[in-house]
Amino acid sequence: MNLLWPVMLPVMLACTASKPDSLVAAPAPEVFPDPSWVVDGRLQIDPAALPAAATPFAADRLGWRDGFSPVQTAVVRLPGLDAAAVGGMAEISASGAIRMLDLDEPDPAIAPIPCFAELDAWEDAAGPQADPALLIRPQRAMTAGHRVAVIVGAAACPGCDAAWPEESLREELEERGVTDAAFAWSFPVGDGTAPLRAMQPEIPVEWSIARIDETPPEGWLYRAEGTIRADNWLEDDVRLVQDSAGVPQLQGQADVEIHIYVPERLRDAPPGSAPILFFGHGLLAWPDRYVEEEPDSGLWATADALGAVVVATTWRGLTFSDNLHAVE
Repeated sequence: MNLLWPVMLPVMLACTASKPDSLVAAPAPEVFPDPSWVVDGRLQIDPAALPAAATPFAADRLGWRDGFSPVQTAVVRLPGLDAAAVGGMAEISASGAIRMLDLDEPDPAIAPIPCFAELDAWEDAAGPQADPALLIRPQRAMTAGHRVAVIVGAAACPGCDAAWPEESLREELEERGVTDAAFAWSFPVGDGTAPLRAMQPEIPVEWSIARIDETPPEGWLYRAEGTIRADNWLEDDVRLVQDSAGVPQLQGQADVEIHIYVPERLRDAPPGSAPILFFGHGLLAWPDRYVEEEPDSGLWATADALGAVVVATTWRGLTFSDNLHAVE
């Protein structure tokens, strides 16, 4: 398990949301996010409730979370749904027949959340029962710590007679003036950035340059490599250590690679006059790849156009050496 798991797991969870296998066999509508997955204020997700995969989903790694993503897509397979009432991306609205409502927002003007609904486009999504999965996508970040209701109005599901996951939600919605709900459920929204914010480091003050290449690839004036001394959050240089609340635990300090690239156009630039461009490489890559193996990647063109010195590092959890750890 690598450094990115606290960030990637919520994304992976959202990506597996349609649950085609388990939903097809359900006698009553299952929903995602499922409010029953929150126990005593923490997520307790049963991996068996998620689609089977070659790599088991590490649901226990989300046990510190108190809710779902602020941009969480909601999913339900609902018998009786009128497909013609699902407008798709072209019909973003906060007041449509299918909508989302912030139950903890005191201002009624902003409690409705702009969203759009669409049917799952995967050709096998409907399954033998031919009830397509309905996806409701918020178009505004939802507020961490609040509950959000997903409402399917009678106009969108005139034949709905399914039991609601939360019967108490009927009265709660009626108190808010919602009287057309044919089906609804709610889920809590959590702050998934807490682990990252807990790791905000002090600005490194120890650094060294180990090598300067004065004959770099075409277009570059200099290429340099070195290290900075920074906080280390990885156990055995592989796994992020978190406490029961999801707060990462500092493991000491380590030397972190830095790469510096100076474009040719800065040859005669006065010292201290060039801006700094911080560059983050792509998934399972490394900085030099964009200088040596992919010279047309746009890195040089951007640095040249801006007249900027490029500073990069190897992003742990995202770099080439993490391939094996990702498999583990």
